[in-house]
Amino acid sequence: MRHSRYRTFTWRGLLLSAAWSCMGQAAALEPNVACIAANCGLQLGSCAFDSGCRTALGCVQKCTSNDADVRQACLITCVESTPTIKYDALTACIVQHSCLPKPAPRSCPWPSHPNAMAAVALSDLEGTWYVLRGLSPAYDCWSCQTMKFTQQSSTQSRYDYAYMVKSPLLSRISCSISSVMDDYRVAIPGRFHETYRAHGVVGNDDWFVLSNPHPDYALLYYCGASAMDSYQGAVVITRSPNTEVPATILDSFRQALKDADFPAPITLDSFCTMDHDACPATKSTGY
Repeated sequence: MRHSRYRTFTWRGLLLSAAWSCMGQAAALEPNVACIAANCGLQLGSCAFDSGCRTALGCVQKCTSNDADVRQACLITCVESTPTIKYDALTACIVQHSCLPKPAPRSCPWPSHPNAMAAVALSDLEGTWYVLRGLSPAYDCWSCQTMKFTQQSSTQSRYDYAYMVKSPLLSRISCSISSVMDDYRVAIPGRFHETYRAHGVVGNDDWFVLSNPHPDYALLYYCGASAMDSYQGAVVITRSPNTEVPATILDSFRQALKDADFPAPITLDSFCTMDHDACPATKSTGY
């Protein structure tokens, strides 16, 4: 069966799958297949002989929705369901050799009134938080999301983000990404900068604490970009995974979103809601 399955992947099919898996929400652009073949042949060959990498690339070929958020969520599920260093090496090579068209400049907006944000320091975020609500269907609506901040210095923290995806092969699989969070609040109160690497791709996010009306609750907004695309999102976080957010806190969040004065208004009603009741400790990707 393994050899039979491998024969269904042509080299061109592998090239195209590799390109589309890196494109993310910018998949409407045309990847440079010749560039991938010329510069990443070794990584592509290693992927072809790795069952996990082949599975991931075969899966991403099915992520064809015209909805960018749906397509991105599909890509994330494919990659996280069969994690492999072969895949990461291939995507890193594709990005390193600029085999993808340059995405449009970061287009997500910052809050129009940054001084109205909560004057929160990294030390205030220390410890584990649970995501209860999220704005982006592609990035913020995964099950069992946690955010852990571990301060490394007065201006820098290690940021560990974990979530779970429903895999076509496993019922659930847990995933994690570690990054560095820098404190930029000297320039803008409540602003942080994150640098991360996920599956061979480097990205940078700007985070804004829009509201922190109580030590156990916060509303965060982020605007980011990687080699493939730009994106934005927001999350409601709390210190307890199973809790009802008090009405007064929600009112504070609604007012904060209004005060931020985004060009395209963001309302709390548009956020998805996560359930942390069924979050067993399962297989981790280690990323």
